Amino acid sequence: MRTVRWSFGAVLVLLLLVLVFPYLAAVQPFRNMMLRAVLPVSDGTVSASRASLGWFSPIEFHDIEVDSSDGTTVMEIPVFKGDRPLWRYIVSPSNLGDFRIERPRLNVVATEDGSNVRQVFAVESDQPAQRAAPPDISVGVEIVDASLAFRSRDALQPWHVEGFNLSLALRSSETSSSGQTELVVRPGTVFNRTPITPQMCDDLLKYIAPVLAGVADTSGEFTIELERCHLPAANPAQGEGSGRLVIHAIDVGPGPLVRRLAPMLQLQPSIRLADNSVVEFTMAGGRVHHQGLVFGVGQLNVRTSGSVGLDESLDLIAEIPIPAGLLGETPLAGVLRDRTVKLPIRGTLDRPQIDPAALGTSNADLLLGTLQQLLRNRPAPGQGLLDLRPPPQRPRGTPLLDLLRQGMQRNP
Repeated sequence: MRTVRWSFGAVLVLLLLVLVFPYLAAVQPFRNMMLRAVLPVSDGTVSASRASLGWFSPIEFHDIEVDSSDGTTVMEIPVFKGDRPLWRYIVSPSNLGDFRIERPRLNVVATEDGSNVRQVFAVESDQPAQRAAPPDISVGVEIVDASLAFRSRDALQPWHVEGFNLSLALRSSETSSSGQTELVVRPGTVFNRTPITPQMCDDLLKYIAPVLAGVADTSGEFTIELERCHLPAANPAQGEGSGRLVIHAIDVGPGPLVRRLAPMLQLQPSIRLADNSVVEFTMAGGRVHHQGLVFGVGQLNVRTSGSVGLDESLDLIAEIPIPAGLLGETPLAGVLRDRTVKLPIRGTLDRPQIDPAALGTSNADLLLGTLQQLLRNRPAPGQGLLDLRPPPQRPRGTPLLDLLRQGMQRNP
């Protein structure tokens, strides 16, 4: 009889707890404990002003604030909504469904081992030398109208992005195509006509458009559209993705690449980018590959393709078509109008290395001899960016270069 009474009492307490459980959301310590289960902060604090936790209605938190251990606010979320009631999380703890985050404000500061965000949310491993494996769960997140402040390790001030949107999902090893936990960024426009800044170029855009590395005096807007993006949760740098960068009337000063290229062509180090031009990019193996990047140096158009490593190493080809307007009616004009000089670019973003000798004698002579001579002697009307001073020495002669000089003499 006593056993029956104890069993009945245990069931009654359990039922009472089940009924009362949603109302405990009004108690701040309990509310924050539940929030910590959704946002697993390991090095800091997380709190919310109010919450709605129902067994048969979706969970919802308001005015969430995540602080690091030193008291700095890392994240603020006015509205955090789930699409599942509490009982679904108990039945299926590895599939958390989808969450909607409205108007979040994120303050990211880069550190030696990642960022302050990674430090706050990192799960510690039993071995101090390495991080623990990410949780093997599935969850979707829709970020709406977000604000981001990002400061790199070397920057004094952060750059800001307002009103960007992002849709992503963490897929468990059972549901991902790779067989490991991975973060998938769904297709869509991430940055839409976002104002450009020098810091943004140095932290983000330089990997897609290396000509923007180290630039100053920036103005204009850009858009980034993602087609696909799969990032292994254990090593995001080895992720794969693709998309496009749309350049909206960007005006920038010359960076290291243009300052290295312009003297070789005996041009002033100026740069212009075509309005609304589109640069296709892909990411794989720790490198960002691009094609279709066209910019002007002086009166020349330069097209680059190739890749930039996350370690800032370069593996590029710059293609420079010889301007038809500068050729006149020389015997070789018809041939040279169809020629494109290709330059390999190695080195790093801040120290690009251009080696025309690697292309062979013919292309090197075309670039350093023929093109320079045409630009000095036959400037296009209205162009004031050419260096018209004579070169310090005459380019060495080849049969092709000599024949071109003869044609120019017959057509002054």
